[in-house]
Amino acid sequence: MVYQKFANEGLLIVMLKDAVSHIESLRKPGTFLKAHSEPKRLLTKWEAYVSHCGYCASHYLSYLQKIENIKIFIDDGTLTKKMKKNNINGYHTLSYNIENFIIRTQGLVERTMILIDAVLDLGNAAQFISYNLIRNNVHIKRLKLDSDLKRMKEVAEKYHYTRNSIIHEREFMDDDLRELEFEYLILGNRKLSEMDEREFRFMKKWVKEDERKIRITWNMDVATYLKNIEPIIESILQKINPIYESFKQNLLAV
Repeated sequence: MVYQKFANEGLLIVMLKDAVSHIESLRKPGTFLKAHSEPKRLLTKWEAYVSHCGYCASHYLSYLQKIENIKIFIDDGTLTKKMKKNNINGYHTLSYNIENFIIRTQGLVERTMILIDAVLDLGNAAQFISYNLIRNNVHIKRLKLDSDLKRMKEVAEKYHYTRNSIIHEREFMDDDLRELEFEYLILGNRKLSEMDEREFRFMKKWVKEDERKIRITWNMDVATYLKNIEPIIESILQKINPIYESFKQNLLAV
């Protein structure tokens, strides 16, 4: 699993542990676990650097975990009694998680740039960070991170147009999902379809098989995305690791 790999060893977990071990005691009592914890005093440059890198590493790991969780949600498709009571069916959970995955593919690219900006201490505010801004930075090019970012963007490019459509225009829908939605509509309106018990049972089995095929397809899509993105993340972390260690030592010596 990609999340477990980077959460168990490597730069991300090192940054997270550094932030916790060095900054925890500097937080006001009762605020450390809050979303916006408050320091007892102004942080030194070294403390601020370690804290910010740890913050970015934490959110990066969380984001990776969420993408991997989507794979589980797509694969499972279990409906609770409460969901069924509220007319939520397999189509609803499937389309929701597919959209969630598509949107997050580009989000990982953006979080990668924010992470790189933090470690290299480029000083850009997260809301103003863009692909061209980071990729064309002289320090990024010197470390050959621009090629990694290009590869990562290419992996996510498959979903780029669809992602923008979901956010700005309409829900995601392909022929298979549209057909599944229609099938569940018929099942939910049995009286209108005038099916007898035998026909209803047959169609229910047929719909479940169609749903299963879609789940398998998208499960493989998520797995392929994670497989392609893993070596790119690893390459980026290897390149910025010595930068992080150097910054830590130099700032600590000040």
